Amino acid sequence: MDCFRLKKISLLIWLMVLCLSSPSHAFWGKETIATPKKIIPEWYGTLQDSSQMIGYGEGNSREAAILMARKEISESMQVQVSAETNIHVTKNNKSVIQDYSSMATAKTDVLLSETSVLREGNQDDYWYVAISYDRGNLHKRLINMISSSFCAPIKNEDYIVFTYLFTQIAQATGCRANLKLEKANGDWMVDYNGQTRLLRGSDNFEDYFYARVDNKGIVVNGSPSSVKNGKPFELQITSHEDGYISIYNVYGRGMVTELVSNIPISASKAVNFPKDVFPNNELVASLVNPKVSAVEMYVVVFNTTIDRDRRFTLAASTINSANTSFLFDLLLEKMSQSRFGTDVFRIEPY
Repeated sequence: MDCFRLKKISLLIWLMVLCLSSPSHAFWGKETIATPKKIIPEWYGTLQDSSQMIGYGEGNSREAAILMARKEISESMQVQVSAETNIHVTKNNKSVIQDYSSMATAKTDVLLSETSVLREGNQDDYWYVAISYDRGNLHKRLINMISSSFCAPIKNEDYIVFTYLFTQIAQATGCRANLKLEKANGDWMVDYNGQTRLLRGSDNFEDYFYARVDNKGIVVNGSPSSVKNGKPFELQITSHEDGYISIYNVYGRGMVTELVSNIPISASKAVNFPKDVFPNNELVASLVNPKVSAVEMYVVVFNTTIDRDRRFTLAASTINSANTSFLFDLLLEKMSQSRFGTDVFRIEPY
């Protein structure tokens, strides 16, 4: 019995010595590792720039941190995008609400594609990231994008080179950039060398894309160039050769209607529209909101043969505000394949 007690006491002493000599071990033998304190970068959460929307993220990888930062910006964007789209939603129409919800999500995804990493850092493979989204107007965002890449110049003298958007970018960057207007998910965007920038509600479509062009063999002169709401005006069209002309009205954010197609024209005689084509009719300036001025453009496309293109809404038809009428990109494509002339009118409240 005494021998057994002695062995038991010896075992207890040995365990106590083991615990005292190994402070990093618990009595059951597992090691406890102290978690190092994370040192958060001083810039994290503190960057300020009124021209940028900034989101922050952190994680065990750079990708996870960027995803978290994009989510933060996305939540802010969704509020803005929803406010922009929901004004068109009928409250009791669930399908319409769902459609606009999908459009808002798609628009947010496009906007997020414009984000870039502003600051980043890591400590022991733990990442901190700040990403930014440029709040600037369309031409400023394109200037920033083109300035940070190589110049991909436009090859042809397409209509786009006469626009305010193109000239602003060319002056700022020295690059005659190959810009292309495209439409996706109901929104306009400008493509440059595979990168896109969305036209936001604050970007003035008319100022950027409506321009007077008279050096393509077709000259369009509107009279008067500024007209009061409800007042008549006319177009005088001259051509350098015999052929056929089609006339299009472009208004709002790229809506297009076809006024007339395949009207004969000769190099020796101007066409006064609508007097020479429809003697008993007249063009009358019309504002959607009678208290707010607007800009419209008239495009005359020339062909030597009959034009059988029927993609555009006729002016005599019911105007559809859906995407089927927003066809300015198709009209630009048509203009790139033909000679054309344009004129711009400002319609003022009466």
